[in-house]
Amino acid sequence: MSVTEYGSTTSMPPFYATGPTYSPDSRQSVAGVTAIAITAVLSILCNVLNLILLPHLPELNEVNRVFYMSLALIDLATGIILLPMSVAAVGGEWPFGSPLCKSLGYLLTVSTGLSSSTVFYLNGDRFIAVTKPLRYPSLVNRKRAITIMVSQTIGTFIILFFVLYFAGDRFNIIVYREFGICLVDFSEPYFAPYAIFSFAISMWMYALLLLVFYTVMLQIVRRHARTIANQAAMATVIASNTRSESEVRTAEDFQHDIERAEKLARNMRHRGLLKSVLLTVSIAGAFYIAWLPFTICEVVAAVRGRRIHLNIMEVASRLTLCNGWMNTVIYLLLKQSYRNALVDFVRRTRPRLWD
Repeated sequence: MSVTEYGSTTSMPPFYATGPTYSPDSRQSVAGVTAIAITAVLSILCNVLNLILLPHLPELNEVNRVFYMSLALIDLATGIILLPMSVAAVGGEWPFGSPLCKSLGYLLTVSTGLSSSTVFYLNGDRFIAVTKPLRYPSLVNRKRAITIMVSQTIGTFIILFFVLYFAGDRFNIIVYREFGICLVDFSEPYFAPYAIFSFAISMWMYALLLLVFYTVMLQIVRRHARTIANQAAMATVIASNTRSESEVRTAEDFQHDIERAEKLARNMRHRGLLKSVLLTVSIAGAFYIAWLPFTICEVVAAVRGRRIHLNIMEVASRLTLCNGWMNTVIYLLLKQSYRNALVDFVRRTRPRLWD
């Protein structure tokens, strides 16, 4: 098999093909350096902070902590992988040799798959807690969560290795991309079936399952809300009857009380659902907003045999880079306990810094 567009062939050993280099113009190079460097630094700093603060959040149980900490470790690894790529973007080409580019591209692809599966497990844990609250302690525990994460990590490394070796022309599918990152070139036409399959099982399938999960949870909450509404309406009517013996109440008054009770129950339902799933939904939403445009662009380019316009790919690739530090922003916005833990951490460390 020969990849004529990029000049890589199977005549070289794995990881030692020269591979392509790109030379974007100076404006693109500066933009690439800035975006990749900022992303790498933010990903490292934010996820080190997450690893320090997340264990101190009282509302997280042991299972939650396993998945949140795993997500922080994966994003931290992504930031470390991106550091040498920010240096390469200065010159618009990869200066460290093909073996390192292919190794980092392989690790970056693995980390993306692990991020997607971890986000799914995090939301799956919330689904079980809402749909089977009584059986949750027996179905989910810390040991099982760790086993899931370890198995997923090992499986991702092994499966991706064989796919990239056999279907990816002995790792020559990993190249220094036009937007400044060593990554699998999913837009290669010959790799299109594997790209579609990889994205389908690692992202698109999870997105559809999460949509089903939250649809089911919404139906459960609605059923509970109707029961609460009926009980609240009955209690309101009884209270209205006993409010004052001398007060004359009409049918319209009773109907008004019932409607008010039902409205209160609906508000309770919406607030309860929002509060219980807002954090996990926001993490999943941020991940898929960051990655779905990129996967779609890659598959479209592979199927039609022509590259997507560079400016579009620049935007799509920059979105993927944001995912490494966005979770910290979400925690800061949505978790009061996270903000409190951050304030306590700053108070403890500030005297040491001054000393």
